[in-house]
Amino acid sequence: MQLLPCLLVLTLLLSVACADTALFDFEDEAEVSTWTIRAATQDNLVQSSQFATSGATSMLFTTPVWKEGMEQWPAFEGKPPVADWNGFDRLMVDITNPDETRHFLVLYVSDSKVPFRNGLNYRFDLPQRGFKRYFIPLANFPEAVNRGDISILHFFTQRPEADMHLHFDNIRLLKPGETPGEPGPAFVEQLGELFLASLGDFGQVVTDCREALYALAETPELRQAADAELAKLSSPVEAARAALETGGLTMVKLDEFKAQAERALTAPERVVSEFKLRRDFSRLPQGDSPMLVGFASSMEKILPRDMPFDLTVSPAVSIDLARNEKESFQVAVMPRSEALTQVEVSIGDLKSDDGDVFSAANIDCDVVGYVETKKRPPYKVPYVGWWPDPILDFLGPVDIAEGDLQTFWVRLRAPKDQAPGVYKGTMQVSAEGAEPLSFDLSVKVYSFTLPAHTPLPTAITFFERKDQMGGGENWQTMKFKYADFLADYYIDYDSLYRAGPPDYEIVTRLHDQGRLVAFNLGNVFNAGTKEDGFD
Repeated sequence: MQLLPCLLVLTLLLSVACADTALFDFEDEAEVSTWTIRAATQDNLVQSSQFATSGATSMLFTTPVWKEGMEQWPAFEGKPPVADWNGFDRLMVDITNPDETRHFLVLYVSDSKVPFRNGLNYRFDLPQRGFKRYFIPLANFPEAVNRGDISILHFFTQRPEADMHLHFDNIRLLKPGETPGEPGPAFVEQLGELFLASLGDFGQVVTDCREALYALAETPELRQAADAELAKLSSPVEAARAALETGGLTMVKLDEFKAQAERALTAPERVVSEFKLRRDFSRLPQGDSPMLVGFASSMEKILPRDMPFDLTVSPAVSIDLARNEKESFQVAVMPRSEALTQVEVSIGDLKSDDGDVFSAANIDCDVVGYVETKKRPPYKVPYVGWWPDPILDFLGPVDIAEGDLQTFWVRLRAPKDQAPGVYKGTMQVSAEGAEPLSFDLSVKVYSFTLPAHTPLPTAITFFERKDQMGGGENWQTMKFKYADFLADYYIDYDSLYRAGPPDYEIVTRLHDQGRLVAFNLGNVFNAGTKEDGFD
């Protein structure tokens, strides 16, 4: 009586382990030969012992860098051994790209009657010197394609910018809820070696960083901090090497090391930036403050973590303005060591030698907010992580974590009737438990006045995304705020592609303010609209 439950459990375990349906694992050379290449004299498909995520071999596709006269669309295709794809919700494909180039590839899937270009299509944006497992949703099949008669998998790329070497393996069909196993230790070891090779001469990076830091470390405190930063810099790469040598590397661990190493490659420049800020700030009279403060223009993106920055450290800031003009600059604050709490920037009234006042009501000191990018796109970007973006004018004092650089956006507006002259005052940076820091601020206001609107009748499209702009229920109030905001920066409130008439309440408001320039009466491509008043 006890044998039956055991057999039942064993059967269930086997059904889970073998649940997915293998299409190609390229363990047999004959399996590779069933695929055909568009340009056989130019490209190649072979069985390879490298980067096999299932079994011992993969299929390697190679095509050279494109030159005039060569095939523009290198491609290869195969017929899947399973034609009936009903009941499956995903197609899985493992691809390893050992090249420096971030290649791209496209897959078409179709039946025996519908041309493959009219079938399911999916674009692979391949990681540089790395591996990715792709899950292609099969719900996107066009209705014309018979999922019970799938007969072609067609891969292609276009005009490769460099020699392409791609390893394919473990092409499988998955049913809802099925989860494939992870690649084996042999593959992880090969991928780990590829990862370490991609770092290049990391030792030279550390050496260059050491020289730069020691040149800035003018005090024993800075020299000690430099040694600590250098040790921290090398640790993820050394840990990856050790794990590879001892055979303890897993896919999860490798992904962690890669993320850490990616930061480590940019970290030397960041560390040098921080040390330069420390050195320059230590030269100021208040140089022993727990806050480090620097300044940047409004044209620079100052990232809070990982990336280098270039700040000006000075006891004073000066700004020039015409009347009816706005000008901005950034104040950057970083903890010297421990985290800071309740940090804020404030500026009072400024006064000229003639007794005129530049009111604090015309000065904003707002917190800069950040948005996080999480995935590296197919095109080249300098950094994936936190980027400065929104100006949070509603936010009060903020906390700053150790190692973070927080910026504040200072905007000054000179009214139309502001008396010309040089106005002077003090800007204060404060934090809980710290002596406030004061910096001289001077604003020169010129005698001429900028017009209420741009003299250029620009054609700019502004889309009303009401769900992102206060919600449709609040739009009757929010639309005027957006119109005023855009007009402040000489941007037209309008869309070139609008169907129907403009919002005459907005047009009237800007006209009455003297800030109306060009606007769109109607788009000829949207003619025939039934909206009242369009004629």
